[in-house]
Amino acid sequence: MNSCLPPGIRRIPDTEDPCAATDRPDDSPESPGPGRHRIRILHADDDRTILRASQILLGRAGYDVDTVADGEEAWGALQAVPYDLVITDNQMPHLTGVELIQRLRRSLNPVPIVLASASIPRTAFARCEAVLAKPFTVRDLIETVRRVLLGSRCTSLPRGALPAGTQRWVD
Repeated sequence: MNSCLPPGIRRIPDTEDPCAATDRPDDSPESPGPGRHRIRILHADDDRTILRASQILLGRAGYDVDTVADGEEAWGALQAVPYDLVITDNQMPHLTGVELIQRLRRSLNPVPIVLASASIPRTAFARCEAVLAKPFTVRDLIETVRRVLLGSRCTSLPRGALPAGTQRWVD
């Protein structure tokens, strides 16, 4: 499965996580069904512990999560794979999260972005859909991801991916 991913992107196979949820309801926006796809998230952070936790926890919530260790790897991954959401730290080697966000917005890539960092510059607020200050809880992470996906104008969400009657999140 990893052979088709660009260099630097890692995915944990479902079989490596014995706690991965397999009993998602069919009407969940995260569960694949007829005409649906699993939501793909790219998480960029130079802290391997955070990346591993993100893959496991968001994977349990029904998302496919790819991870990269810096902004430059994230940029490369975004050129090769269509993602529904990007989560990025700010302070990373090679390309900071804010620089990654600026590059994405200049390229007119509409992917929603969550900046999850201990250092959040004021300039980042206008360029991303959500800001998550470290340290954050598992609940904060999952709720932020769900809210951004429900409220974003991301064109890669397939028609019918949201359950009937779901409110779009507007802050």
